[in-house]
Amino acid sequence: MEALARLVGYLLRLAGWQVVGELPSHKKYIVIIAPHTSNWDFFVALALGLHWKAMRKTIWFGKHTIFVGVIGRFLRSLGGIPIDRSHPHRVVTQTIEAINRREELILALAPEGTRKWTDHWKSGFYLIALKTRLPVALAFIDYKNKRVGVGPVLHFTGQHEADWDAIRNFYRKEWARFPTDFSEIRSKRN
Repeated sequence: MEALARLVGYLLRLAGWQVVGELPSHKKYIVIIAPHTSNWDFFVALALGLHWKAMRKTIWFGKHTIFVGVIGRFLRSLGGIPIDRSHPHRVVTQTIEAINRREELILALAPEGTRKWTDHWKSGFYLIALKTRLPVALAFIDYKNKRVGVGPVLHFTGQHEADWDAIRNFYRKEWARFPTDFSEIRSKRN
């Protein structure tokens, strides 16, 4: 894994990307990744996780249809968990149970939930953060300036609008590979 991390770091630099920030020092936390408007976002985020040697304690969700054959086994080895989005029952509860069973864990999520524009983000990360009291690191992919990394770490208060304002104040639409597809940063509730 060490050699793979060095290789990925080299490839990121070779492709002109700059890695910004550092992972939090917490044993458990949630990291949300945005904007998510392109299939490439997954690979850039994965490269970031490999670069920081964080994949051994990271879990993330992906559309169940990508977890097939050899690729599916590889994705599972990197912490991937297939989710059938037509049957999302109990995902938040099961995630909280998985968090509580582990000493160390990074839960990585793309709250837009899709690459196309929507009028809200999925709010599962917010519910999980409130129920577990885990901090949330704001990871980003900035195609405009070829930067990828982690920004501030938030501790949600349960004051819905203030918490979501903190998220909105960080992310920029122009960072997205396809800015018109960057979804509105709000929960379905507001």
